[in-house]
Amino acid sequence: MKLLILGCGSLGTELGTRLALESSVSNIRGTRRSTSEFPSLKSVGIEPVELVFNDRDRLRDQVDWADRVVFSAAPGRSKDGANAYQRVYEEGLGNVLDFLRTDGSQSFYVITSSAVYGQDDGSWVSESSPTDPQAANGKLLVQAESQVFEKAEGSDLDFCLLRLAGLYNSSRGPAQVAHLQAGKERFDGSSWLNLVHQSDAVEVLAQLLLRGDSGIFNVSNGQPLTRQSFYDRILADRGLKPVVWGKSHSPHSSLGKKVSNQKVAELLSFRFRDFEFPEGS
Repeated sequence: MKLLILGCGSLGTELGTRLALESSVSNIRGTRRSTSEFPSLKSVGIEPVELVFNDRDRLRDQVDWADRVVFSAAPGRSKDGANAYQRVYEEGLGNVLDFLRTDGSQSFYVITSSAVYGQDDGSWVSESSPTDPQAANGKLLVQAESQVFEKAEGSDLDFCLLRLAGLYNSSRGPAQVAHLQAGKERFDGSSWLNLVHQSDAVEVLAQLLLRGDSGIFNVSNGQPLTRQSFYDRILADRGLKPVVWGKSHSPHSSLGKKVSNQKVAELLSFRFRDFEFPEGS
């Protein structure tokens, strides 16, 4: 198997590291926009490729080389907001889709987000729930997914969409920036926070890829927390001022949604880890 990871950031690099251990994976290439991280990619068995998505000739060559293509590019923490999402998911993904084979000889895996669900009443959402978000980023992700559906319609392209909850590990996630909320007033204490450890997300993707599964999968630990319980615990453990929780005066205050992982957990017999508050937070 020849694997191309489009976007070797933190998640893409961990995926490549995991799959480099598999005898069925003969070659792994991973793309970056610059060469600064090439040594670290090489050290874990990933052949680095410098690539930007608007370089269509180079992109075509890389996509054509692979049996499995993973789109794990991310807009990052740019202040550009919706424009960054548009460049990655509309333009970047659109260019990749142009070059995918549709004769059944390739499989395509796309990292997207549970932000495609617009439910704000605190209800559980599954893969069959409507995707009608109000936020601009969520709308762009829905459009991106629609591009994949259109490409696959009437063809033999196997694809897999992974709708990830909020990623975290020891160096990323809401716990890393919780101190910024100390002493502030918030009105979303009853809103649900959905999380998944990055290593769990990587393992789920690796297993789906190795098994050859296709379809849409929510990737969440299935144990949502209210924002009030999350911030109260972390700030108290750090000895910081608590959030001042107010009641929203809006008749349409959002409770968010709770993301179910039942489909993928049952398919893979996979147990997601619960969120563990950092010791001493």
